[in-house]
Amino acid sequence: MKPVLSVLSDSEIEVICNAARLILSKKGLRFVDPEVLDVFRRNGFEIADGNVVHIASDQLESALRTAPKRFVRRGASVDRDVALGTGVTHFAVGSLPIFVVERKPAVRRRPAELGDLKRFTQLSEALDAFTIGNPVVQPQEIPEKVMHLLWNRTGSVRMTKPVCCWYGTSRETSEEGLEVLRLAAGGLEQLRAQKRWAITVCPDSALQWGKSAIGVVVMAPADVPVEVIPRSLTHAFPRLNPSGDHGWRSSAVSSRSSRGRGVDAVGTPRLPSAVRGILWRDHGHGYGHTCFRHT
Repeated sequence: MKPVLSVLSDSEIEVICNAARLILSKKGLRFVDPEVLDVFRRNGFEIADGNVVHIASDQLESALRTAPKRFVRRGASVDRDVALGTGVTHFAVGSLPIFVVERKPAVRRRPAELGDLKRFTQLSEALDAFTIGNPVVQPQEIPEKVMHLLWNRTGSVRMTKPVCCWYGTSRETSEEGLEVLRLAAGGLEQLRAQKRWAITVCPDSALQWGKSAIGVVVMAPADVPVEVIPRSLTHAFPRLNPSGDHGWRSSAVSSRSSRGRGVDAVGTPRLPSAVRGILWRDHGHGYGHTCFRHT
């Protein structure tokens, strides 16, 4: 049985939305890709300090009017579909840990490997508490320049849930990732109809995620849905800077509240004790310092 949980009340969501409007208009968001900045510039957005985009309230409301209040992320079958905008919070599996912590024969932390990608993808697929899946780990023996191809192929072959494709940090990697999705779907029109995939954009990140908006520029014409996280990897890093420096605690999962306009929250679903997965932050590493511990 799938859990049903509402994290925020309507009034709480309105508080978050109002604060977001203020941040977008007054503080702005930093985008680092010149092509992305050109898109904002051509559409009349104010750009300060070379790369900080200010989004006025009327511009935001105009964009929101074009977005559907309800949306279905498709699975490979109808029973895997996820309806967003119904007032129900859906939990999605996190992604990109570069370490795996094992308990047997002794507790040890080691770099994630290719076999872990298969195993954690299967775990992500099997746990009904998570309605949106992910291949999860980033194998450390796989070169960065081909990771996006392996990730998208793994999600295409091994998952029937809606899934997130590898983020884009350049036009080249975004186009290559899109090509894998197109081939797996059987063509561009089939990909558009499926609505299984989404791409994540995290503007204003001190890490390479700050370049991820280029993925939207490439994927949007193919009707690939977009997930916006206005900070890199929600609650996974100690210091972020969308509106000044903030400290954030790590969390097991990012929960996606689907009340029309989509508000990110954080929560941990209760899972069967035999398959609990716990993610936490490891301060000793720079990028991708989130670990899995499985019991």
